[in-house]
Amino acid sequence: CTDGLQSFLFRILFEVGFLTIFGRNKMAVEKSEGFDTEIRIMQSIFEDFMQFDSKFPLIVAGFPIDIFRAAKRAREKLQQKLLHTDLKQNTGISSLIKERMSILDTSPTLTEMNKASTHLVMLWALQANTLPMAFWTFFYLLRTPEALNAAKCEVERVLSATNQKV
Repeated sequence: CTDGLQSFLFRILFEVGFLTIFGRNKMAVEKSEGFDTEIRIMQSIFEDFMQFDSKFPLIVAGFPIDIFRAAKRAREKLQQKLLHTDLKQNTGISSLIKERMSILDTSPTLTEMNKASTHLVMLWALQANTLPMAFWTFFYLLRTPEALNAAKCEVERVLSATNQKV
C-alpha cells in the first residue's frame, strides 16, 4: 500500500522541484501536443534520476560508475537535459539557475558537459533527501491523527491570516 503512495509523492514532488528550478521545456509547451510531450519528458527525467540515485551511494563509496551501466546512461541522459543550450530554451528557469549559468558561462575551462554536471549535482541535492523526507512526513501525518489535526489547524490559521480560502 505505501509503495503506491511513495511512488506517487516522489513523482509529484520531483516534477514540482525540477520545474521550479530548471523551468519547462519551451518546445514541448509550444507544440499542440505539448502536455503529452511534457509528461513524457518529465517521466523520462524522473526515471533517469531514480536510476542514477539508486547507485549513487555506491558511486560515492568509490565503485566506478562504469560497472553500473544503467546508472551511467541515466546520468548521461540527465546531463544532456541540463546542457546550457537546452536550459536556455526553457521557460520559468529560477533566478538561482540563471545566475549559475551566467557565472559558469564565463569560465573558459568548463566544457558544456562540466556545466551540465554541476546542474546535475544541484538536482540531486534538491531531490535526494527531499523526496524521502516528504514521504515519511506524509506517512506520519496519515498514521497520527493528532499530527494531522495540528497540520490542518496550522493551514487554516495561515489561510485565515492571509485572507485565503481553500
